[in-house]
Amino acid sequence: SATSAQGNEPVGDPHEFSATPEITAQSIENLFILGKVWGYLKYHHPSVIAGCFKWDDKLFDVVDETVAASSREEASVVLVDWLKRIDGPQDGCGTASTDAEHYSVDDSWLTDNSLLGPELATAIAPRTGPREQVNSQHYVSLAEGVRNPVFKCEDDYSDVERLDWRYRMLALFRFWNIIEYWSPYRNLIGADWDGVLRDSIPRFVRAEEDDQYALELMALIARIQDSHSNLWSAFDQRPPAG
Repeated sequence: SATSAQGNEPVGDPHEFSATPEITAQSIENLFILGKVWGYLKYHHPSVIAGCFKWDDKLFDVVDETVAASSREEASVVLVDWLKRIDGPQDGCGTASTDAEHYSVDDSWLTDNSLLGPELATAIAPRTGPREQVNSQHYVSLAEGVRNPVFKCEDDYSDVERLDWRYRMLALFRFWNIIEYWSPYRNLIGADWDGVLRDSIPRFVRAEEDDQYALELMALIARIQDSHSNLWSAFDQRPPAG
């Protein structure tokens, strides 16, 4: 196994290709919960917003075991154990206050035992509560003057020849949570945003060819109904050609 860029915890090597898993209703639900929990912690967990982790690696640590869980209860146990490792002391790294300035977000799911299970909901609970204002975290800052969010410290994986399904999940989770927490127009999106995540998971898992993956990214971006948004790296795949 490889070693994470921050800390000495062993992690699975994300550059080792991982075969596409079978997608079932249960695996979709498992990945849905993982995507929400991973994104919430990215912008709330004191060690994560302080830059103690390469947060992508923490997704790669747990995504295979999560997708393979046979029930919500089993997936919850996997995520609770994962969160305990993240919550533990991190050598040579401090913490930052959970003080992100977000737009209006419904975070009632954080205490939804029917969704998360009581143990996972309890494990996440310490990070809930009032949010203060801040100018920067490790993965996001507010531009001077205009104060729009700027997303930084995101690896583009340009050295990876083929993006397997875990990288496609990473792209989906990154984008979905950026909109969830940082778009001032999220509540104006016509579609249910949770529903968009559930609907996109099997499509992204199965998009094994580059052109197909580009089209799924464009379809996801189109769901936010913002004409300034595009997949700038894939003009050749844009409809009508695609």
